[in-house]
Amino acid sequence: MKQKTRKLLSRIGAALMLGMSLFNLGAVWSKQRGGKMPYRVRNIRKKHTEEVDSEVQHVADIAEKEAQIVLALEQEQQEESTQQLQEESGAMLQKIIRYAAISAWTLSASVIFSSAIFNYPFALGKGMMSILPGVPHVAELSLQAEKKYYKINEQANIAVYLDTNNEQVDFVKLTVYYDPSLLAFDDYAINQEYFDSLEKRVIDEDQGLICLSFRSSNGGIALAKSEVAMFHFDALQGAKTCDVRIEKSESAVIKYSAGANNILGKTSSASFRIVD
Repeated sequence: MKQKTRKLLSRIGAALMLGMSLFNLGAVWSKQRGGKMPYRVRNIRKKHTEEVDSEVQHVADIAEKEAQIVLALEQEQQEESTQQLQEESGAMLQKIIRYAAISAWTLSASVIFSSAIFNYPFALGKGMMSILPGVPHVAELSLQAEKKYYKINEQANIAVYLDTNNEQVDFVKLTVYYDPSLLAFDDYAINQEYFDSLEKRVIDEDQGLICLSFRSSNGGIALAKSEVAMFHFDALQGAKTCDVRIEKSESAVIKYSAGANNILGKTSSASFRIVD
């Protein structure tokens, strides 16, 4: 073969090899740009993806089960903590109630004891008994004006009523306040049919204070809204409203043969007008 022919064939072979190389390079480049891969390569990739997905799903199932177990344990712990807190709160409330009752008894006993030693009014000690648990506060003291209107310089009569609600009582302490600029205290009267012994009387016209303590020497009596006393005032000047009131904290109705139990529960005032 001539030298010229050999050169020609070598150039043709090199050209063919270069073409095949460029073809393969183009195939790879097209795959990277979104082209399709050979069928076998796709099958291998799909199988690998399915295996990975199944493993991920298995791990996810395990994690979900463990999370449910943890949540159940936390819920159980919260329920136990709530129940324990409720039990502790109930025990604390019982202690507070018990200590409060003991304190009330101690305070009342100390007031009564000091009343006996230092000659304080014994009704104060009796009044303290009203805060003790178990004492029925059923008695009622009320004031009632004889009329709704009084003229200046006219006598205003205020009746005192006692309702013991079927309880036997033998002692009453009555503390009344009025406005001394509108009323001038004149006199009082106690119904001797019910209470025949006056034990204490304090009248302060400057402060507008009347305090009476009276007792039944015939034992206990039960009253159904009965008049036990009467106050007489003189109307001084006109006013839209004039009030005469009972101070509950300084008054008492003592139950008969029951220690010093104050059963006073309600009080009511008397209201009327003074006209020119």
